[in-house]
Amino acid sequence: MTLIDSFATDTITIKRYSGGQYIKGIWTEGVETTTTAKASVQPVSGNELMLLPEGRRNSESIKVFTTAQLKMQSLQEKCDIIEIRGIEFEVHNVKHWFGTDIDHYECLAVKREDYYENRKESF
Repeated sequence: MTLIDSFATDTITIKRYSGGQYIKGIWTEGVETTTTAKASVQPVSGNELMLLPEGRRNSESIKVFTTAQLKMQSLQEKCDIIEIRGIEFEVHNVKHWFGTDIDHYECLAVKREDYYENRKESF
């Protein structure tokens, strides 16, 4: 058991999607894989909110510390989705702290539902 695990407040479910591809000219999503991990879930400070994309700063956000690898969106892959207490969050701003006493990941995560609700209201 690592030190991060001893401070764990929740068990999270991590959903990761493999890269999709075009098949006969039609985009096909990649396969979803699911794993679980222990994590310490903490509130986000006002300064940390500034690290999020501008349109996402008003959404419900959390800070997550875990030993499980987390991935944010790239040109080739979607971001991981983490589920905590039945609520889904998108992973943003991942920091991998290695070469320290505790090898772990720290990320900011934004509630998915808020993003889609806000988008619907703006149209």
